[in-house]
Amino acid sequence: MSSSGGILQGDEQKINVVMGKNSTARITTQSATKIYKMENGYAS
Repeated sequence: MSSSGGILQGDEQKINVVMGKNSTARITTQSATKIYKMENGYAS
């Protein structure tokens, strides 16, 4: 879970997941994630 107010230009979010054999997962972000306008550049 991200505690920021949103994703801004230059931000980077990484999620590392390690799983065992025969496991399943559903990876999502919280519904309140806001993506702000980026004039020059990008977020990843």
